[in-house]
Amino acid sequence: MNKKIKSVLGSMVIIAIVAALTTIGTQSFFSDIEISTGNTFTAGTIDLKIDCDSKWYDAAGNERGSIYFDEKDLIEGEDKFFDWDDIKPGDHGEMTISIHVYDNDAWGWIHLMNVEDNDNGLTEPEEAAGDATGGDGEGELSQYLQFRIWDDWGADDTPGTGDEGEGDNIWQDYEYVEFEGTAADLASYYECEWIGPIELEACVTYYFGVAWWLPSDTGNIVQSDSFSFGIEFYVEQLINNPNPSPPAGDAT
Repeated sequence: MNKKIKSVLGSMVIIAIVAALTTIGTQSFFSDIEISTGNTFTAGTIDLKIDCDSKWYDAAGNERGSIYFDEKDLIEGEDKFFDWDDIKPGDHGEMTISIHVYDNDAWGWIHLMNVEDNDNGLTEPEEAAGDATGGDGEGELSQYLQFRIWDDWGADDTPGTGDEGEGDNIWQDYEYVEFEGTAADLASYYECEWIGPIELEACVTYYFGVAWWLPSDTGNIVQSDSFSFGIEFYVEQLINNPNPSPPAGDAT
């Protein structure tokens, strides 16, 4: 075989090898790929907010004082619903608080704490009216000061619907009364134990009205007396919690 034929055959072999390698490099197969990114667990939240609209009037209906704040986290020792000094027979007022819970449904409770019922000494008219005490824990104002607490939820008795009467700071006879009686009864009822639970739907406003009045026929026996208390609210998650309970121990 001459050299020319050998050269041609060699070239053909090289071309064949290159062609084969090229075919292998460009060959396609069926395939599939699945990718999941950003898998995350984030804990839920429960955030309780309270707001207040509180007014004090004299017997003639003149405003004597007011307290208002929009929904917020309460600051212990600073935020008050009542702070009325020098009340007299015939004075009255109304306070509406609203409860908001974010971002999950919750169970809710309430109770009074740090109740103080003081005589603050004796004035001459008090003694003449038959008051023989004068120390702390011996005041008579709590026996005369009256309270009414109601669900200010309107005609349909359902929070968050915005129907007639809901959140209007006025008790309507179709709205459920949670309590009515003297301040002494109020302390006895709400201080001894947590009241609840009530189901609170997230992002719904729950209005509660509190009316108070010192009857116009109240005598001198309450002069200089004071009645004070704190209010504590507690919520915990509703989901996965069929047997809820407030903090253990004495509610006071």
